[in-house]
Amino acid sequence: MSVDSNEETIFTFWNSYQEQFKADNKNIHPDDEKILESFNFEAKPLFNFEYPPGPYFGPLEKSKLIFLYGNPGVDTDSKEALKNQNHLKLLYNQLSGSESYPSIPGWVKWYSNKFNNLLTSGLKESQKSEVLEKSKQFIAVFNIIPYASENMDQLNKIENCLKSSWLAQKYLRETLIPEAKSGKRMIVVCRSSHLWGLRSNHGIENIIMNKSRNGIDSENIAKIRKWYQDEISVITH
Repeated sequence: MSVDSNEETIFTFWNSYQEQFKADNKNIHPDDEKILESFNFEAKPLFNFEYPPGPYFGPLEKSKLIFLYGNPGVDTDSKEALKNQNHLKLLYNQLSGSESYPSIPGWVKWYSNKFNNLLTSGLKESQKSEVLEKSKQFIAVFNIIPYASENMDQLNKIENCLKSSWLAQKYLRETLIPEAKSGKRMIVVCRSSHLWGLRSNHGIENIIMNKSRNGIDSENIAKIRKWYQDEISVITH
């Protein structure tokens, strides 16, 4: 499929305002802000805009393994990390879509909790940290909504209205799903399959529908791990 070089993508959408986010700390894309204002947003804030937008963490543009989630969470460790200007810079740099998953307190803890068993089970303790660190070059977390919140209860009322979410859906359907079908990537639907509009894998082997809220289903771990190890071995050797 040919792509118009002037066509807006999820990456140009975020990169065009990356410097503005850094300058004014507003942390909301102007196109999304217009929509949220129509929801009487100031009266009932759903999001924590102290956090830079997190449409994706990790090199989404080239990642081999993509995990689909709802939106970034809010916790004590990540709040503390935001006080560090270097951490903020790393988070804004994530908007390029080419940076490795950020090595920032809070983010690293979440990453380890989610993927440690998947990637390092059976390895010696001395090997685990190295494998997890290396994986940040090849794994991306993709959120249908880019703004952080403490819970997701009302996100379904907003998701279909945000331009950022439209572009996330577009990238999923026009790029990621075809590449998963051809075997180039693997997609794991971890949360919010209803928001992504992906209730099944549509017969595509490299789309995994995860059913557990606290990690990867045991029935899928071996399949994901084998595919990931086989793919990364080809890249790194």
